Amino acid sequence: MNFINPVGIYFGLEEHPKVINICSHRKAIILCSKRAYTSIHSNQDLNDIVRSLRSHMYYILESGIPNLCTLNKLLSANTYFDADMIISIGGGSALDYAKCYKLYLGSRLSPRDFLECLCSDKSIIAGSKIRSLAIPTIAGTGSEVTPYATIWDLERFQKYSLHSSSCYFDFAYINPILSESVSSKNRIYAALDAFNQASESIWNTNCNDISYMYAVEAIKLSFRVLPQLLKNDLPRSQVQQSLNFVSILAGIAISQTQTALCHSISYPLTYKLQIPHGLACAFTTCAVLHSNIPYDKKGYLERLEYDLKDIGHHDDLHQKYVKLLEPFKLSQLVREYVHEYDDIWLLADKMLSNKRAANNLNPAPNLSSILESSWL
Repeated sequence: MNFINPVGIYFGLEEHPKVINICSHRKAIILCSKRAYTSIHSNQDLNDIVRSLRSHMYYILESGIPNLCTLNKLLSANTYFDADMIISIGGGSALDYAKCYKLYLGSRLSPRDFLECLCSDKSIIAGSKIRSLAIPTIAGTGSEVTPYATIWDLERFQKYSLHSSSCYFDFAYINPILSESVSSKNRIYAALDAFNQASESIWNTNCNDISYMYAVEAIKLSFRVLPQLLKNDLPRSQVQQSLNFVSILAGIAISQTQTALCHSISYPLTYKLQIPHGLACAFTTCAVLHSNIPYDKKGYLERLEYDLKDIGHHDDLHQKYVKLLEPFKLSQLVREYVHEYDDIWLLADKMLSNKRAANNLNPAPNLSSILESSWL
């Protein structure tokens, strides 16, 4: 068992001076979403970070799923700007692009050769290292502390994954205030994504005692904070801070284990049916948990049930999950994007082809049963 996560985490506004010091006098390319670019000019915190740089250049990323076309444009641009730092501001997509760009700059490959290696699953060696900082503007992806990036070929419906220690950011600055402007629906979907990530790191063949420690803390906190997203009886800032903690803890857990079956199922749901990623992952959470319990050879699910003993004292682990997620009416939310169950079932052959499915405890899950029980 080993554990490596080199990301230096700076959490909260009080860490702002340290982040300023990290960025001071650097020559940075700033990769950001359109929403994040607007935030930079309206948020004093972000504005101070940019002003501390010796020089900088913006690259505004296209919205949507990270894809080869947009990545190729990014890799082919800015050849004249010799940056010594990458700053990524935005959601999971912006951070994924930044990881690819960091690896690309370190590899000294041409854009064409880099993309060829990515698409053929060849190792990409980063000979030189460029400093990188992630500033997430939504709590849920955990991408700021993982070594993974996902890029899609939108024409061939093909998902490519980068998994390299060189993809880790050097630093992550998490300021919950930056996530407060996210819509209520997107906050819920992101929070469900983080909860699912933490859970999937446990019903996972790669789970170990250290990853479990982070995952169980994320799950415990999720059981307290997720209901608040529907009740709205706590200050928004307090809830947002908890969501950011869940995201970091879950991200650290999956940085060691990767995700599993729920995420594998979610990819075609998001790409083909436009179901938001967090909702697509959460949709099958309870059914996938139920299918994995008989395969809990390492005992981590049994341990999780014990660690959640103070929640729903007389409920087993599956019942606890059902009661937590039932108020969100996940199936009803999915029906806003899909009118017929058959639309989902037609994608079944694409749901188990991803490497994430191989991490699942149950090596031969009954996909039909999982999807039907989630739909009902």
